[in-house]
Order: sequence, then C-alpha cells, then structure tokens
Amino acid sequence: MKEEILKKHLISENDNINENHGDNRVAQPNENISADVMDDLIEQTSVLNLSDDGGEVSASSSSAFSLKCKFDKQVLEWDICPDGVTTDQRAAMGYGFTKTTIRWPQHMQLVDYKTPMQCWEIVFPWKYFLGQDRATGSCLLWTNDSLPDNVSPFTVYEFLQFIGVIYARSLAPDGRMRDLWSSKPHSMFRPPELGSRYNVSRRRFEMWQKYLRLCPPFYMESMNSFDQIRPLIDAFNENRKQSINAGTELLIDESMGKWIPRNEYTAEGIPHLTKIARKPMGVGCEYKNLAECTYGILLFLELQEGKEIMETKMYDIGCPKHTSLVMRLAQNYLDKGHAIYGDSAFASLSTAKTLFSRKTFFTGLVKQCSSGFPKRYLNEEAWDIMDHRGKTQTVSLKMDIDGMNFMIYGHAWNEPGRVNVPRKILISTWNTTEEASPHEKKRVRINGETRRTEHYTFNVPRTKMIKSYFTSASIIDVHNHLRQDSLGLENAIGTQNWRFRMMCTILGFIEVDAFKIYAECNRLKRAPIHRQFTETLSEDLVGMISRMGHPK
Repeated sequence: MKEEILKKHLISENDNINENHGDNRVAQPNENISADVMDDLIEQTSVLNLSDDGGEVSASSSSAFSLKCKFDKQVLEWDICPDGVTTDQRAAMGYGFTKTTIRWPQHMQLVDYKTPMQCWEIVFPWKYFLGQDRATGSCLLWTNDSLPDNVSPFTVYEFLQFIGVIYARSLAPDGRMRDLWSSKPHSMFRPPELGSRYNVSRRRFEMWQKYLRLCPPFYMESMNSFDQIRPLIDAFNENRKQSINAGTELLIDESMGKWIPRNEYTAEGIPHLTKIARKPMGVGCEYKNLAECTYGILLFLELQEGKEIMETKMYDIGCPKHTSLVMRLAQNYLDKGHAIYGDSAFASLSTAKTLFSRKTFFTGLVKQCSSGFPKRYLNEEAWDIMDHRGKTQTVSLKMDIDGMNFMIYGHAWNEPGRVNVPRKILISTWNTTEEASPHEKKRVRINGETRRTEHYTFNVPRTKMIKSYFTSASIIDVHNHLRQDSLGLENAIGTQNWRFRMMCTILGFIEVDAFKIYAECNRLKRAPIHRQFTETLSEDLVGMISRMGHPK
C-alpha cells in the first residue's frame, strides 16, 4: 500500500515533461526501482502521514508533494497545498478594496435622482461628436465640411436629435426607417411621428446619414480602413478614463458588433469580418474590452483588425499574444493594485506573472493556455472517484520578479462533478481558499407521485476565490445581452455603410453604460426596465429644443 501511495504522489527525476501544452501530471517513480531502494524512500519520506489502513494520505506541510512543469525553457516546481491558501497576498501588500465611482459634475454631485439623460451625458464623448475646436476637430465639423454647397450645415441640436432617432428606432424596429415619421400605424402600436410631434426632418436625417464623417479627411486615405473609425474608439476610451473612477475589480472579455448588410451586394465591404460560431450574433466586428465590476460599465475597447495588424500591436515583445492583449486593455489601470478577472482566452501563467510585475493581480479560468501550469493534475489526477461535488484542490508556485518573491496559485473546483466533464480550474495571484457562502443552484423536477413540476434548490460548496471569480465573470455577457437583444440597434437599423454600423454599435455601448449607471445610482424600489429607459432617453434627445448648443 505504501508503494502505491508513493507511485501516486512522488515525482521522478526521469519523468517526461510536456513541453508544448503544460499538461503535466504528477510524475511516476521508476517502475524498475528495487524493493530495497523503495524501502529507503519510504523511510526518508517522513512528511507523509499514512493511516493504519493505508486509505488516506495527508501532508504535514504545503511542500510535501510537488509537480514539475516546463515553462519558457525552465522547469517550475508547483507545491501541493492540502490546506489551501489562508493568506491573501494582495491584502498583505497593503491594497484595500474600493468600488467604482462616477465623476459627476459639481452641480450633479448632491442630486439624489439622476435622469436617463444625465446618466447618458456622463458617458457620451461630447468633444469628439460636437466639439467646436478646429484644431482637434469633431464629428460635427467633419460632417459639415463634407456637405454640398446647397445643404445647410447641421447644428448641435440636429446632431443630438439624429442620435435620438437611432435610439428611437430600437423601440419601433418593424417596417422601414422612414416609418418613424409616418402618421399611419402599421401595427396596433402608434408610430413615433417624429416629424409632427418632435419637428425632426426626415430629409435632414437621411442627408446626415449619407454625409456623416467619423474621422478627419486625411484618415480616409489610410492603408488601414479601420483608421476611419479609430477616433471614435479612442474618444470612447478617453471618456471612460476621465469620467469613471474604476474600483478594485475589473473584467476582461469580448463583444461582437453585428454586421449583415441590408442587401447581399455592397460596394465596399467591412475591412475585417470576424466569425465566431458559438456567439448568438457571431458575424461582425469583434471588440476585446475591459469593464469594471461595480456597475458593469465598459472602460476600454480594442477593435480586432485581423491577424496581421494585431501582431503589430504587441505590448511586450517577450509576451504571448493573449498576454499582450491583456496588458493593452489594462494599460490605464496598471500599478494601482487592481484585481482583473479573465476567461480562458486570457488566463495563463504568463498573464498572471506579467500583470503581477505591474502590481496588478489576476484570476482566470485555465483551459487552452496552460503552459507551465499543472492543468492535467488539477483536472484528473488530484481527484478520487468518491470526491464530493464542490470539493477543491490547490497548488502553489513561488516565483521571483526583480528580487521580490510572490505566489501564484492553481485552484480546482469539483464542479459540476460529473465523469468526463472538465472541472473549473483557476489561476490566481490573490484571494484565499477559505470557505465562502455556497453556490445556490435552482432546478426543476417532476414529482413522481403528483406528476407536477417542482422548483427546488441545492447548494454547492465554494471558496472565496471561486465566488469572487464567478460572481464577476458574466458582467460583460450581461452587457452584451442588453445591447444586442434588449436595445437591438444592429437588428433594427439596416445599412450598407460599415462605418455607420460601427457607430451604432458604440452608441449601443454608451446607452447600456448609461442604463447601468441609472440603475445603480438611483437605487429605485423596483429594478428599472431597460426599454422604458431607452424610451425616455430617446424622447429627451429628439425633443431637446431647450438644450440647443449644449455647453460641452
């Protein structure tokens, strides 16, 4: 029995290390080892406490067993931690926890109730769209400069009206765009009648849509066509940097901007089209993004422009591509003790190590990027067939950056606990594995006696590390749902102009961010309804005569 235990847990110096994928299992001792040598090993391994019946093995210290993994031309030795992680090294370094705050203008700071328009104003990039400075330019100035001589320039008031029309279209998506100005109902619902009720000119809107310019004229000659939309993305990121004071916890994920032309033929196609089969709307532009975890506001966007162009945007020549992407997304929030969450597209030993070198902490779900990480052990060999659902296993790695020692943890959760279903495996540089409130799962079943549907719940144990990650992991997914399904601008507005489509996508990001702020700041007795928020906002925009010449 003792020989079997050693074969399961000890590492052989002759063990083969997986150099390509980092799927390194606990090494097995040499099968040809003699009985005398095995007895000597058993006597020397005093850290193993064997029960009388030989059925349980425990470790007297976290370094009782170790795992070897190949990483960047070096062999790393991970220690198995039967007691888990009891000390949060982020807290030990003196970092506390803060929530996100909004940098409201002084006249708004003491106002208890924030209107939808006020919440939208704080996240709308005014200078980019409506600035009057010729030196920096604006969407309004570039558009007016492109107009024919017989068309009068657009005003600030008209520009805001037309953005309101875009939002109003999501409320009445059926029929043609021009039906928003009709007085004849095409269904049981009354049309908005934008012309008679709000004095919005359909001819001027169509002219605006035709001549809209989102960049300076010389950008139109760029070899990279995406440069024509880049000023808008940069303005979005700059607005978030100036108006949002991000809290401790941040999340990295991705969003899709749907692109299906109104007709099959387009004279000028989108520069790069991404297709992701698993996405509900998986054809269009892909944005990698960063969000804060208090409100769920997007803080940073990076447009994915194709493999060749993205390879020129490396953050650090020595980092893998996914790590460089993480560092670019988090560039405004490094060296401040933030904790970043990321899914399997971003999580790796390289990401955790590089972020820690910039005093930024990380927790992520490990799947494909497992070089140097004992994924196979945590997913398979650390477990017994009788281990209950919710049980965890932990390993640790001690590393050094510029003479400073720090720990990286691997933490596996036996969930869902079924055979041949991968377990949830995290890599983290902070938090602890102390017990947290259990995960409550809601289920439905048919009562065998009454044949009626019954709702029931059951609890799955989890640790603080697991709870913090999975509580935040869906924040950008919820944001995507509100923008694509609830608001639905990309489905409601047909266009063959990819620039206009991308502007609508980013206006959708802005509207959902405003709704998140509205819901969180006002603390209403009942959760606000997104459609009602959109209706109020669009009505304020299309009917804002009193706001002509907004002082921004």
